[in-house]
Amino acid sequence: MELSKALKLGSKRAVEIVKSVLQNPMLISKSPSWGISLEVDTITQTGQADVSERAVIVPGSGVKSFLNDNVAPGAWTWQMSGWIPGDPLAEPTNLYTPVVMMNVCYLRAAYKNGSRIIFKDVDQMIYKNCVIQSLSIDTKSECKNKKPFSMTIKEIVELKATISDKTDLEALSEAKSKIEDKGITTATTIGESNFSKIGKAIGL
Repeated sequence: MELSKALKLGSKRAVEIVKSVLQNPMLISKSPSWGISLEVDTITQTGQADVSERAVIVPGSGVKSFLNDNVAPGAWTWQMSGWIPGDPLAEPTNLYTPVVMMNVCYLRAAYKNGSRIIFKDVDQMIYKNCVIQSLSIDTKSECKNKKPFSMTIKEIVELKATISDKTDLEALSEAKSKIEDKGITTATTIGESNFSKIGKAIGL
């Protein structure tokens, strides 16, 4: 049954799913396709910028100071701890928890393979390019249908630049050819012509 229809019918399970998605941070993978809503006790978002500085000495006075000339913000990281949930309605005890184990396997594989994942934080902000930097999964007998965990998510920032396949020499040759096709004599052509005339004059 579709989630929207289940909500209209007042399905308790559908309501729990929606509440979990809206309230909790969530990890999403495109390939393979899966999504896990994590139940967290604490979550800390951290960012650190690299700030370069150089010493400046005022001429004549000898006064020294430092000048900050560049700021490069680093990527976001999130440290969180809590529980990897399963399906509370289908898994009321820890005797049989296939959904919990499936979610654990997904997280282990994403960490091990360095897979790119989408991260939705508790403020509903979405970060489309992240990886699991560290992962710790515990087992506690008092946890009926959940696995305690701690995890660090790191945002991946990629520098995209367009690099031409042509070398400088090829680009220069192509530009010269285009100019000459338009009937314009380049300085190089003039130099070659003059060199030829001088060579003939001195018997080369």
